[in-house]
Amino acid sequence: ASKFFPYAENLCERLKEVSNADAWNQMTKVWEIGIPSGMTGGTYIYGSIEVAKELYENEKEGVIVTLIPDSCEDHENIYEKYFPKILGRRFNKDFFEELSAKAKKEREEHICSLRNKSSLLLKTLKEYWNKI
Repeated sequence: ASKFFPYAENLCERLKEVSNADAWNQMTKVWEIGIPSGMTGGTYIYGSIEVAKELYENEKEGVIVTLIPDSCEDHENIYEKYFPKILGRRFNKDFFEELSAKAKKEREEHICSLRNKSSLLLKTLKEYWNKI
């Protein structure tokens, strides 16, 4: 058991176990729609979908919140090694490289946007304080 579980149990209503194969299959599904999730994100998304199915089957409603805390970019060697073992298929390096490039570009655009917004905020604050 992970050292993380006692902390997670205090934060969550319940924990759901997800197999490596289910997590990795989910990760590749979100890759196909352009989300560069890593293995952990695949695990979280799969678990969230399973909880949603349970709610639906029991005719209940609820709010499910999950995070995609990782990106695929730093794990190429792991994917190359374990795709055949876990998923029974070859790792598509070309597709992975496209997705990684997309993730990097989006992150750079986001950082640039944040910097521009913070610069604009600082400029606005300076103008405000100069008027006082």
